[in-house]
Amino acid sequence: MRKKFRIIGVSLASMAGLLLVSGVAWANPNKEPVWGEVVAFSAGESGKFWIDDDGVRHHRNRLVTIRIEGGIEGRLLVVENTNWDPSTGDGDNHGSFVFIGYVGEGLDLVTATGRHAGVASGLPTTWEVDLVWHLDDGRLIKTTEVAPPEGLPWDYVGEILDPPGRR
Repeated sequence: MRKKFRIIGVSLASMAGLLLVSGVAWANPNKEPVWGEVVAFSAGESGKFWIDDDGVRHHRNRLVTIRIEGGIEGRLLVVENTNWDPSTGDGDNHGSFVFIGYVGEGLDLVTATGRHAGVASGLPTTWEVDLVWHLDDGRLIKTTEVAPPEGLPWDYVGEILDPPGRR
């Protein structure tokens, strides 16, 4: 009987602790809008490239360097995987990146890692790419870039998510 009460007591204490901790996770982050421009884009011949029987172009592990300005300023080194059909303009890409630069109103110097995924459509082709940034100071950034057919510069918009209690 004692063992049963002990198990019930430990279970109730664990549930109470879980609710307290998860309540912090449910708190809304402070949000700061961010926008600017991609002003430089350089894609190398690295990685693997091939064209399949349907004419679709495939890149794997291609290194891309991007420079951005505005609410986020700095350079991204991107590892990109792309599939693109030049006959339709349709395609997709995904990959990862690292960043060093300045972020936010005070333009704090930070590093970040992240992931990106996007789609291409139409002729001439427009790319729309979503990025999720994990900053070394605990903040998160979500941005969207739209790369029009006419090329640079192109816009990015998003928001910086600052978790409650971080500062």
